Amino acid sequence: MAVLAAYDSIGYELLGPVLPAVKERAGATPLEASLIFAAFSVGMLAGFAVAGAAIRRTGPRVAAITGVALHLVADLLFIGGHSPRVYLGARLLQGFGSGELWMASTFCVLSRWPDRPGLWLGRMLTAYAAGSVVGPLLAGLGGAVRPFAGDAVLSATGFLAAAAMPARHGRTFDWGRGVLRDRRLAFGALASLLTALILTTIEGSYTLAFARRLSQGELGLLIALVTVTFGIGASLPVASGGGVRGRKALQVALLLSAATMIAISASSSPVAWFCLAAVLGVGVGISETAAITMVVSTPEESMLTAMTAASEAFAVGYLIAPPAATWITEKAGMTASGLAIAAAAVATAAIAWAVPLSRGRGA
Repeated sequence: MAVLAAYDSIGYELLGPVLPAVKERAGATPLEASLIFAAFSVGMLAGFAVAGAAIRRTGPRVAAITGVALHLVADLLFIGGHSPRVYLGARLLQGFGSGELWMASTFCVLSRWPDRPGLWLGRMLTAYAAGSVVGPLLAGLGGAVRPFAGDAVLSATGFLAAAAMPARHGRTFDWGRGVLRDRRLAFGALASLLTALILTTIEGSYTLAFARRLSQGELGLLIALVTVTFGIGASLPVASGGGVRGRKALQVALLLSAATMIAISASSSPVAWFCLAAVLGVGVGISETAAITMVVSTPEESMLTAMTAASEAFAVGYLIAPPAATWITEKAGMTASGLAIAAAAVATAAIAWAVPLSRGRGA
């Protein structure tokens, strides 16, 4: 599971630091480049649903193998492409594959460790963070082709890990729709959406501004720093604690993320960007693990619906953040876009008080 999670994040984290080079190679505008980045989320929306159906019937292995294959096809399109249209298609396929890999990894954890899923989901996110470090560093190979060629070579590891996934999960995961009325799911989905807003604004919009002061390799280091500290935050025991403790941790993490986003967007110093990025990663890591822990506290017979809904909320955030942040930045400056995301984070922290924490009062 850890190898598969890391492979998934290596692939989709490549594009952030490579985005300026892709934009140049395709002759794309800044908004078109942000849309290429955001197209990943449209593929994810389909990948989550298709993977959920496959997992219900056959377990996570088929979804995992298909996800790796789609990642590889996307790499080949990035290698051979020269136009925004081809890159858009590659990013869509990459998102579809990533959605399948996310669901396969998540339900492998839920099946293997049903009694303490929060702790192991946090460790899964740490594995994602580890791959997210390698991805931006792989971008240091330079240009718009070599990083994706390197990722294509790594697909062999992905296929081996996918083949080792269990063919059957052995549990009663199903599509119960009653969970859609559960406030724990609603808030967990909202927090996941906000996580996507923050991460993809940094990677899919602000990198276009950072590129004026940083090289492609330095952009990779910056994004790698965010993901390293994301992994640290995700693995902290307080993040997966659940209950009142988990809710307080999530609220503090959201407020920390809000303050850091304002500071990053208002700064023009590369040194400040690196320092603030490290703090931002910790906050987002804590909030994402706490949100997922809240979602998996919902009933098992509705878990496919719960995880698909929460994951698709993340995909929606991934879709709207890069082009929206780029548009606001072009119209009113980076500080305005940072303030908008910070306001959403503060509002989400306040909404957390309305979420019941006991299983019996969830709906």
